[in-house]
Amino acid sequence: MVDDFHSTFEWSVFLEGITKVFPDRQIDDIPDSDPIFHTLYDLERRFQVPGAQYLYSGRTYEKDENGRPAHWRAIRDDQGRIIVAICHNMDLGDAWSGPTIRATTKSSPRWRTASA
Repeated sequence: MVDDFHSTFEWSVFLEGITKVFPDRQIDDIPDSDPIFHTLYDLERRFQVPGAQYLYSGRTYEKDENGRPAHWRAIRDDQGRIIVAICHNMDLGDAWSGPTIRATTKSSPRWRTASA
């Protein structure tokens, strides 16, 4: 899984590298009906998952206005199975990190709680 890269600039950097690894594979948006969104849970509404920076900025996107919308994309094998899941313009990893993430500003309630 590729995660936590944002904006059109970082997308172009990613494309430059991934096409060296998979020169003959296409990158497609993952449709809502794909089994990956219905294996454990029925995820019918997807949204931009913000990184930890949301705690102090209030923005769901990073970098600049090109940091949105979120894209769920994939590279598939010859049988149509996802071999590379691509989460662009979001930080899905931070969503799984949970309470171990510390806010970086003293005005954040999370920072005050963790520092007490």
